Amino acid sequence: LDQLHRSAVQWGTVDPDELARLDALDDDATMKEWVRREREGIALDPKLEKELMAKQNKIDKANVTRLAEIIKASGYPDPARYEVDFPSPEPILIHAQLEDYLPLQSLLLKEAQAGRMRPKAFAAIYDRKLQHSGKVQLYGTGFAIDIKTGETLPPEVEDIDATNKARKELGLPPLLEYRIAPKRDEK
Repeated sequence: LDQLHRSAVQWGTVDPDELARLDALDDDATMKEWVRREREGIALDPKLEKELMAKQNKIDKANVTRLAEIIKASGYPDPARYEVDFPSPEPILIHAQLEDYLPLQSLLLKEAQAGRMRPKAFAAIYDRKLQHSGKVQLYGTGFAIDIKTGETLPPEVEDIDATNKARKELGLPPLLEYRIAPKRDEK
C-alpha cells in the first residue's frame, strides 16, 4: 500500500495502464520520464492530488506506527539481517510524515550504530527529513536533478567537514562530490 496513491500523484495520472507502464520502467528511464513530465507540467488536478495524498498519508501513518512497534519489540527488521526475502521497511520511513518520524529518530540511530539498520539507509532517511523541513542535508545522501538539463547534481551540504565527521560516525566513507549550500541570508 506504500505506493497506492503516491504513484498516481508522482506521475500525474490515474490511468491504470499508464501507471503500470511507468512503474515498470528501469531507473534510467524513470528519471528521464520524470524530468520530461516535470518540464511539460504533467500533473493531476490539485484537488484530486490533495484528496489522494490525504488517503496516502493515512496509510503512511498506519505503516510507520506498526513499524515503530516492531522496532521497539524486535529491533530494526532489515531483510539482510534475517537472511529472508521480504520488502525493506525503508520506504515506510521515507514516506512518514515528519511528526511520525521524529519520535523514532534516536531509536533508528541506535539501530544503525548497532548494525541492525544499514547506516546508509539511516543517513538517507535523516537527510530526506531535513530537506522536507527546509534544511540542508547532513550526510549528503540525496542528489538533485536540474530540470532544464536533466543533469544529476551532487548533494548540497552546509559544511563538508561536519558532513564527513557525521558520515564517519556512522561508518560511511567521506563525501567526495558535493555542493556547499548558500547561507540562509544569501538566498
